[in-house]
Amino acid sequence: MTSTAIATPSPSMSDTLQYPSGVGASDPTLSASGLVRVLLVDDHPAVRLGIKRVLEAEYDIVLAASTATAREALTTADASPVDVAIVDFELGGENGLTLARTLSKLPRPPRILIYTAYADVTMTLGAIVAGADGLLSKGSFGDELCHVIRTLAHGRRHFPAVTRPVAEGVLARLDPREQAITGMLIHGLDPATISQTLNITDAELNAQRWNILKALTAQPSSDTGLLPSPRRHTLLDYDRLLRQPARQAPRAS
Repeated sequence: MTSTAIATPSPSMSDTLQYPSGVGASDPTLSASGLVRVLLVDDHPAVRLGIKRVLEAEYDIVLAASTATAREALTTADASPVDVAIVDFELGGENGLTLARTLSKLPRPPRILIYTAYADVTMTLGAIVAGADGLLSKGSFGDELCHVIRTLAHGRRHFPAVTRPVAEGVLARLDPREQAITGMLIHGLDPATISQTLNITDAELNAQRWNILKALTAQPSSDTGLLPSPRRHTLLDYDRLLRQPARQAPRAS
């Protein structure tokens, strides 16, 4: 039996992974007003309040809905589609990557940003496999969060820089087929192209992606040991979020 080669992105000069926006990617259709509609999913009231205040100061981003659970998020996103969903990793015992995988299968899926305190290489690869379009640390400033929201809303991806050796250390825990799938997803290839390339059905690809997520969740990470277990946050965790003033609307000339 022949093995499948690992499909990993070509390194840049600094030997870090690159994250193309994807084959045939196009800008999502925003609302008629041009506003970026956001769904926030986080089980901590302090985070929801902090992000709400940040987005209220933005002239082109509106918080369309805010929920504390995955179930509420799915119901909301299905009934009233949004442009970007900000999803916490830990949702009171629920998994944000699982929610991202499910949101990405909706008829009108939002662009998905995993917003977490654990923005390491394992989380980055897990977010990509889950179908998310970006990952951002909760230690980021509010203006960076808004910048990433705009980036995703216009069809681009945003993930932390990951060096090839560190990524390969995590990928080594997967079998050759799973490595190939993860590499193609990093490249931005769409599921249909991946299925055709590997000569598997869409259902088989979907099952493989769930298996990869389970492996990344259950096994040690090369830099942090394990994907994190739930913890309770404090207001101090979100101090950085509110330190910088948000951008103001441009004045008419």
